[in-house]
Amino acid sequence: MKIYQLAPLPFHGQKRHFIKPSIETIKLLEFQKIINKDTFFLDVFGGSGLISNNLRLNFRNRIIYNDFDNYSSEIHKTINTYKFLNLINQILPQRSKSKNSNSLAYYYLNDRQREFILDMIDTFAANIHISTICMYLSCFHITKDLTALKQKKLVNNLPVKIEKIIEKKRRVLKTWNNGIEIISKDFSDLRDYYSQDNCFAIFDPPYRKRTKYCSNYKEYTFFDFNQITFNGIGFVLYGYDEDIGIQDKKYQEYLNIKKNRRINSKGMLNERMSVFVRKDALD
Repeated sequence: MKIYQLAPLPFHGQKRHFIKPSIETIKLLEFQKIINKDTFFLDVFGGSGLISNNLRLNFRNRIIYNDFDNYSSEIHKTINTYKFLNLINQILPQRSKSKNSNSLAYYYLNDRQREFILDMIDTFAANIHISTICMYLSCFHITKDLTALKQKKLVNNLPVKIEKIIEKKRRVLKTWNNGIEIISKDFSDLRDYYSQDNCFAIFDPPYRKRTKYCSNYKEYTFFDFNQITFNGIGFVLYGYDEDIGIQDKKYQEYLNIKKNRRINSKGMLNERMSVFVRKDALD
């Protein structure tokens, strides 16, 4: 099994921890001939395209990536962005090891450093991915808005050995999104796809503000998401117990065949992946 662990540019909520069990389950459905050559995959909340590209690595089916965030239009900035981060790394003092672990501790930039780095960002803003820059300079607060970054204290949380990161990014970019159909629509405007019985959908709705890090991204309520009617062969749903429970009740003609839970570093349930398949396809 081939797996991309990360998209070329960071994206909050990539579901990278669920990629392997998702692909494994879909491969099982393919082996059982529930998914066949006529099945197409619809990545409804496509985000970074990480799920779509992993589907493309492992299946020959038609894949539709709904890039509502227009992430794919920023991909060409990947190398310039990491070169810019490498430049900052050479200017700022190096990070030292944390007292409590072997990892490197971040530090706050002083006023002079902060103004100098912000001036650099202004100069190169058109050619770099602002969300990525913000992630490393503001304690992983992801924002698309440069104005919001300028209102925050800046930190040096840059990765080390950025040259090696750039080499890996170049290899990934050679085939990223190749052979994938890219559209950009609100999920409620995809009814023509939902109605097709050979559709297998991936639902990763950003309908809950669980974290301060995604303050600039469109928020849906679960009520909004629950208004769609899906008639395809099956779907993967990422969410939380109470939300997936609603889908269990709504889609009586589907069977929840797979449940995979992610436990966070504090030992608490963080998210859940479930795979639903039409009962008549299992007969």
